[in-house]
Amino acid sequence: MNPTVERVSAVLAHVAAGEREEAIALMGEVQELREDVRQQLARDARLRSPADFAGQMAAALRQDPANRDAVNECHRAAFYLSGRSRELAGNPLYALFLAGRDGLLLDKWVHYFEVYHRALEKYRGTSPRVLEIGVYRGGGLALWRSYFGPGAVVVGIDVDPAAVDHGHGSPVMIGDQANSSFLEGVDRDHGPFDIVIDDGGHTMNQQITAVETLFPRLAQGGTYIVEDTHTSYWEEYRDRDETFVDWIRQRIDSLHAHHDPDGDADSPWATILGPITIFDSISVLTKEDRFRPFSEVAGTTDFLSQTRLRTARVADLEQQRADLAARLEEVETNLGRMQGTPPAAEADEVRALRASLRDSRRDLRELAGRVQELEIELSSTQGRLLDAWQHIRGMRNTVSWRITTPLRAGRLFNRP
Repeated sequence: MNPTVERVSAVLAHVAAGEREEAIALMGEVQELREDVRQQLARDARLRSPADFAGQMAAALRQDPANRDAVNECHRAAFYLSGRSRELAGNPLYALFLAGRDGLLLDKWVHYFEVYHRALEKYRGTSPRVLEIGVYRGGGLALWRSYFGPGAVVVGIDVDPAAVDHGHGSPVMIGDQANSSFLEGVDRDHGPFDIVIDDGGHTMNQQITAVETLFPRLAQGGTYIVEDTHTSYWEEYRDRDETFVDWIRQRIDSLHAHHDPDGDADSPWATILGPITIFDSISVLTKEDRFRPFSEVAGTTDFLSQTRLRTARVADLEQQRADLAARLEEVETNLGRMQGTPPAAEADEVRALRASLRDSRRDLRELAGRVQELEIELSSTQGRLLDAWQHIRGMRNTVSWRITTPLRAGRLFNRP
């Protein structure tokens, strides 16, 4: 065990047991803590609850990335000592995880179980096809088989040939998730998948290549989960300039591509990408066939007789007519002021104003005619709709309509 982790774990064990002075004495051996920080933690050990103390110790150690594993132990202690584990008691994935602690090896961030259950509960009992990238020793495959039920088809991918022996009933394909041809072959032989869970190598190239290859091939309504996205912030996993977090930010732009003059509104990410849900270290992408976005008008009866576009045209014409009337008034006012001006002095301006006056009056007449045409068309449509509605109301009052009501209801609600 890492010496720092060992010393921190010993301190936490004494705090959890109520042995505060022993914990304070042991903190002197945690060389990773500055003296002033150690003194503050000693005060916290005496005054704070064990869970709060564990949280404070994590905050002190978090300043140095080398203490990452020790910080993890502090967070584990705070979680269990605070009673938060009881809040997860009803989560079936967490229950399966705890029940299998003596079984196949499985390493998970505990908050993932809430994310999993929220995103995947709808697939339980539906015999989904599941692909897990990153098999390791088979614990994940076993977890998914138990969670989704006996009808589920769970397939694994791993780079380690030894993973084949840990499938325990699930086929395991050996290959690199950064190889798009390999992934296409897995999908061709075992897909289309309803669910893909990427718990693989966590490098940027692996995560981005896998999602760009497999997400478009998901079954309709499918779910794609990428774990451990915090590696975007760890230098050792950056094998390309673009991180996965960078990539997911771009997908937010893709969702708005229809409104972006520079966006690609026909890309898969603009047409089949549904909700994106981002959590600490884990992202969930949903596939759905999106219709093209459009706006609509509510709160009027216009939808009974005319399209939204026609409504907008009438309003636009009315505004143009008001603008022209104002322009006409301004021209007439200017001409009135110039009636006494000698013709030679302002001849050009007078001619221009008179021409503008003629144009304004002509435009106004044309607009009035177009508005009148639209209003006649609207009145005619409303009349036809009113006649149709009265006919329907009369038909509903007939004996045959009332007798056949149960039959129509049956056809409506018992459709396959």
